[in-house]
Amino acid sequence: MTKVSLLTLIFRDKLQTVHKNSDVVEKKPLDPPSNDNRDQLTKEVDSWSSFQMPVHYPKFTKEQYESNLIGFSNYMVCLQISVTCLARNNLQWVHSCGRRDHLHMAMETQQTHLLEVMQTEILARLPLKTISRFKSVSKKWKSTLESPYFRRLFLSLHRDSSSSSSWSLLHGADELIGFHGCKTWDLPKSPASLIPHSFKRYLCGDCDYVDSSGGLVLLTDGADKSYCYVGNPVSQQWVEIPPPPSDPTGGNTYVFGLVTRLDEDGVVLTFKVVRIASYQTTNDHLSSVLSVFVYSSETGISTSKVIHSPHQIGNMSKINLNGTMYFGCLGVPGILLAHDFYSESDQFRVVQLPDYPDYNKDYKRTLTPSGGFVVYVRTLAKHDETVLKIWRLNNDDDTWQILWEVGFPIIGNYAPMAMHPFDMGTVYLWSQRDYHWVSCNLRKRDYTILGDASDDGCFIDVSVCKKSVDEIWDPRSLTDLDEEDLDFRVCIWFCPFVIPRWMASVPRPPQTEMIDTTSLLSYATATHEARMEDMRNDEYFWMEVESGGGLPRRFTLLAVSGVFVAHDFYSKSDHFRVVQLPEYSGHNKDNIKRILTTFRGFVMYV
Repeated sequence: MTKVSLLTLIFRDKLQTVHKNSDVVEKKPLDPPSNDNRDQLTKEVDSWSSFQMPVHYPKFTKEQYESNLIGFSNYMVCLQISVTCLARNNLQWVHSCGRRDHLHMAMETQQTHLLEVMQTEILARLPLKTISRFKSVSKKWKSTLESPYFRRLFLSLHRDSSSSSSWSLLHGADELIGFHGCKTWDLPKSPASLIPHSFKRYLCGDCDYVDSSGGLVLLTDGADKSYCYVGNPVSQQWVEIPPPPSDPTGGNTYVFGLVTRLDEDGVVLTFKVVRIASYQTTNDHLSSVLSVFVYSSETGISTSKVIHSPHQIGNMSKINLNGTMYFGCLGVPGILLAHDFYSESDQFRVVQLPDYPDYNKDYKRTLTPSGGFVVYVRTLAKHDETVLKIWRLNNDDDTWQILWEVGFPIIGNYAPMAMHPFDMGTVYLWSQRDYHWVSCNLRKRDYTILGDASDDGCFIDVSVCKKSVDEIWDPRSLTDLDEEDLDFRVCIWFCPFVIPRWMASVPRPPQTEMIDTTSLLSYATATHEARMEDMRNDEYFWMEVESGGGLPRRFTLLAVSGVFVAHDFYSKSDHFRVVQLPEYSGHNKDNIKRILTTFRGFVMYV
């Protein structure tokens, strides 16, 4: 009863206005018909057909949102009663007409229409998590909730607020910060925690995170390199991506990235998975050639592509947006290399950064997506403030447009981390001195220090933040970069994983089955168990030896059935050395256990 009474409050004012002098229970004698009554009915119908939910409704608590189907059905009864009252008060108009049956049918049709309009308005204000459950109420509700009209209504009601999105900022597979306290999905934890994580029980993980785009995630199987998976970790829908026909085992290629194309509502239409086959430098290491296989969700086919670059690609760190990947450039500061994997072009585009060649070692620069654009953020620490300068890359002609140049009264060494994925008026900084996050509102020119308050919808991993930021903005320890590169260093390491703003299915080719997360992990675990059993049967294992007194700095050992082979990768030799294990007399697995290890610069066999 509490839930019903709370929900009924939404219509209290409207019901009182329409029925302030009416009695819903008792039948009242019909008054003589009049034109005034007919006009009143017309006005009331017009007002109810355009009825909008009160603004305060989305602020109900989670428990009120999560009302069960019985409570929600009672809520619908309230709507039915209100529309019935409207019809009863004006029944005399129907009786006053000669064609009573036709008009009565018209009245019932109008009543049904009003109920459906109000019902749709209410459903559109619920979280997606709740809406997805209501699909099972009836076929009619399922049809309504999956219609383009309902999707656009929902997105229009949740588009304006930056708090209506859930997202995490990742450095590789590590989550730095996550926001999950939004109304759109009503998630109990950070978005990145929904991604199937690597179990790392053996030499590699069961499922390894590779990339994300448009709310979809790309995973590889740690044991079976031939297949990878693209899916939505919220809806737990995954599509298996087969290897290219020319590399059926996946041993000659590696899964590199994911790009997507979105419609105007931000719903993923198609995706492509990029596998790298080879990367070669040309023209005396000045230029390069990247050979890839590109899998399309539209066709289910992988096609080969060779892409030429006038410069060397950096360390393959990237961001992707609108089907395009953006890379840093090795040896040539101040430029980006970009390629649209939906295009027919075989060339990388060269994009000049907007502040080059402004060499200032105190600048910190980062590249991040926001609002459908690539955004370039630069910070400069002064004695009494931190100055932010922000540019947007125009998608049409690769030119830069300056958006903001704002100073904030925060003192210290602040590194730019990301823009809000949907709001180019919000930027996030990390304090390398005080180890906290700062959210800067560029429009209001104020800021908020963020804490690790999971109950408030924010998760922060301080240890990961410290490690990641120190690695990137302490470049003097990187001896492979020259002085010019160090003074013009741009961060392209932090990528947002954004929860989709609508519950669309993962695109897939015809005849391709969808699998759930449980099945995905079960298959990956079974594959690992089989692989480890094979390794135990063959006594097969890899190990890596770090620097030691009598050994080369690093070499690799591979042991198989009584011997191990070794190769020094600092030598010019093109052969492995074969070393026989001592006292090896065959497979006696029940009584003998063996292991190779290192001690004080020597390989030890125990």
